[in-house]
Amino acid sequence: MTAKEELDNLLKDYPETKKELTELFKSRDEISLRWLTLPKPQLCGASPASLLKNEEAKVIDLIYRIKTGDLS
Repeated sequence: MTAKEELDNLLKDYPETKKELTELFKSRDEISLRWLTLPKPQLCGASPASLLKNEEAKVIDLIYRIKTGDLS
């Protein structure tokens, strides 16, 4: 399975997150997939992918903070 296929499958129910990631990483699917699946300190060590189902807003907020340079 390609990175694009994995990313599409992972984000099929989360179009807003997919849109924001595509914009942030300029459609580089491998980078987006890696970002989604690795733990993030800003999410208390959870991966963004693990939070999508119940806390998608936290993932979108983190993407927004990255875009605006707020890395706290």
